[in-house]
Parts: sequence; structure tokens; C-alpha cells
Amino acid sequence: MEKSLDRLQEDLASRGTARIFIEIFVFFTEFIIGILGNFLVVWVLYKKRRDGKVIHYFIAALAVSDILLIADHIFLTTPVLALSKWPFHDIFCQLHGILNFLCVSASVLVMAAAAVNRYFQVVRRNYYRLIFTPRRTKLIICAAWMLACITPTQYLASGGRYIFNPGKCFCFQEYSLQLNTWLVYANVFISMNVIILCYYKIFRTIQNHQAAMKENRNSISGPSTQDIKVTRTLFLTVVGFLICWTPILVIDIIDFVKGEFALPRELYFLYTYVGVLSSVINPFIYGAMNPMFREEYKKVFRIATFRGRNSAVVHVEAAAGVSSVSGRNRGANDTKSTEIEAA
Repeated sequence: MEKSLDRLQEDLASRGTARIFIEIFVFFTEFIIGILGNFLVVWVLYKKRRDGKVIHYFIAALAVSDILLIADHIFLTTPVLALSKWPFHDIFCQLHGILNFLCVSASVLVMAAAAVNRYFQVVRRNYYRLIFTPRRTKLIICAAWMLACITPTQYLASGGRYIFNPGKCFCFQEYSLQLNTWLVYANVFISMNVIILCYYKIFRTIQNHQAAMKENRNSISGPSTQDIKVTRTLFLTVVGFLICWTPILVIDIIDFVKGEFALPRELYFLYTYVGVLSSVINPFIYGAMNPMFREEYKKVFRIATFRGRNSAVVHVEAAAGVSSVSGRNRGANDTKSTEIEAA
């Protein structure tokens, strides 16, 4: 373990200036896009808070989790890339590790809860309003976050410490304590099975409903078009999460089996990049799939563009005004000079 960490530290410290700049630029760009995108999601949901849609609570919870994860890496991973070492006290390393595992676990659990929500909205419609009231939904989300706290808390309580991994550029757990690792995998495995089962039943119900609508043009009770669109949007967030986290899971399993960080640093760099990327892509999915988010995004961009243009016009007019005043002053001075010479 120590030898593999020393090797990764040497690789981190031996980077050239150009490579350091490129890595910082790549990560920082990802961080800024992710922070702005997820804050925009939260702002849109805040504007629509009077709509009373329960599913908005789940989307907001995912956005908050993504913001925390990205912010954690902005303040702690970026300096590592710049200085080629961990420049902070060990307490920040422990907080860094806790927050990483907490946010990832919370995201998976919230996605599972959202899948159950969609299941009752589409498949078991009679029970939906009974189970998913605004108050109960908030309690479900709080419970998901509390469950997410178990993994990092148990790890520290059992004597584990988060250690700086120069390959991943953040603080990660040791592989000598296996229970915490299995808890993480169990959380992901159980949650993903719940998600897959729920969406399988959801899409089968939607397919049957659409087939029935084609055969019978009369009104047939079933999921609304809006519910179907929201369900597909949330399903795509799960797909995006799986695409990003599958290579991470493979790398973790390889390291766990070998008992050391045996892979090249470039793969660990990719590990961290795609891990953060999973927190960046959701706002784009919402904008592409959901008309409400798309329209709100357009409004924000219009306002930003309008203000930018107005600011430019004000600066131009101010500059023109200064030039005009200067011209008049010069003209007045020339007139006075002429009068004096004539006198």
C-alpha cells in the first residue's frame, strides 16, 4: 500500500508545468460548470416551489448533494493539482473523505427514493397521494441522508482513517478495513436493484398504457404525459450516474483485490474526473428532457445576455459622453484663446 502511494506521489510531483496547467484547467472548468448548473436547478425549483410537486424535492436533494461534492473538490482538490501535494491539515483530509462518501451515498439513496416515487406515481397511482405528501417526502429525503451518514461514521468509529491518494488527488479510505468497503458496495447494489426493478415496472406500465390508447381512443386512466416525461428524465439521471460510476467501480474492485493502488496515475485522474462529472451532467439532462427547466434556463440566459448588452451600451454611452464633454471643453478653450489673441 505505502509503496503504491509513494509511486503515485512521485508521478504527481514529476508533472511538467504544461500538464499541471491542463489538469487544473480541465478540473476547474468542470467544477464551475457543475456549480453554476446545479445552483441554477435549485433556483428554478425555488421559483416553482408553489407548484407543490413532490418530485421537485428529490431533484433539489440531488442538486444539493452534487453542489456539496463539487464544492468539496473545488476547495481541496484544486490546490493539490497546483501544489502536487496535500497542503492541508489531516482534519481536512478526514472531512474531505467523509463528505465524498456521504454525498455519493446520499445521491444513490435519493435516486432510489425517487424511483420508488415514480413507481407509485405511474404504477400504483391510488396510493401515491397517500404516501408521498410533501411532509413525508421531506422525511424520506432526510432518512436517506441519515442512512448515507452510516458508511463514513462506521468507518471512523472502527478506527479507520482517510488517507491522501496522490493518484485520485483526494482523501480515500484504506483497504485494510473491509467492512466499510462492503457497506458502500451493498448500498450501491441494493439501491440500484430497487431502481432497476421500479423503472422496469414503470416502463412496462407505460408501454401497456400506450398500447391500450392506440386500440381504444376513449379516455383511459393512466399516467399523464407530464408524469412520463419526468420519469424518463429521472431515469436518464440514473443512466448518467451508472455510465460515470461503472469505471470507478471497476478500478475500486481491482485495487481492493490487489490490496494496493496498482494502476497508472492517469486512470486515477480519470477516476476523479468522471466521479465529479456525474454531479455535473444532471442540469444538462433536465434542460434537454424537461420543458419547464428548458424555458427557465432560457429566461436566465436572456436576462444575463440583456444585462451584458445594457452594461456594454452604458459603458459606450459614458465614453461617448466623456468624449463629447472633452470636445466641447476644447472648443470653448480654443474660442477663448482666439478672443484673447484678437484683443
